[in-house]
Amino acid sequence: AFRRESFDVYLRHLLMRRLRARLRDDSGFSVVELSVAMILSAMVSASLVAVFYSFSQNSSDANQRADTQAQAREMIAEITVQLRQAIRADLNGGVVESLDADRLVFYSTNYETLEPERLVYERTECTEGACELWLHRYAMVSTDGITVTFAAESLESSFLFAGLLNDQPLFQGLEWVGDPAALSSVSQCSTAGPECEFPIVGITVRAKPLGGTSGSQSVITLHEEVRMRNA
Repeated sequence: AFRRESFDVYLRHLLMRRLRARLRDDSGFSVVELSVAMILSAMVSASLVAVFYSFSQNSSDANQRADTQAQAREMIAEITVQLRQAIRADLNGGVVESLDADRLVFYSTNYETLEPERLVYERTECTEGACELWLHRYAMVSTDGITVTFAAESLESSFLFAGLLNDQPLFQGLEWVGDPAALSSVSQCSTAGPECEFPIVGITVRAKPLGGTSGSQSVITLHEEVRMRNA
């Protein structure tokens, strides 16, 4: 027991001497050692920053994509409601006045006045392929019981959506024809040209989240086919 205790005391003294010697040594680290340590620290820090930025960017892109998709669905739902209750303003006219890739004009009923109104959905204000969607409402001016006249100036103009791509038609007329029936599309029609007597309007929304990263994977595509009840 005495020898073991003496050995323990010896070890403690040895460790204390080495510790004091280490504390008295003021030689420090060499320039090479410091440089290597700083380079390694910078590399580790840069890696951590890159990982954090990538995670934050992916999270932000996912949130922006979800928000854009929700706004696009809400916009399509609004157009769908209006189209399903579209009416024939003129006794001899159609439900749809005109249609092309960027513009859809049809008639509905004003909730407040219960009179016919002219609705114009238009993709416009395009910058570098990204456009806005606006709704213009035109009030009825007069009618003789057969033909309805609408105001030249819009009663109301409402901004609906931003970031619409113009690489595909936004609106199309659709109709089942033939036997066996096949879906036929109308890309353009007007009161002065081919009649707009199709019963279905196809809406294809392609949008890119504003502020998101570039790339086709960030583009949102939604499609809806709306059957008009009074067509």
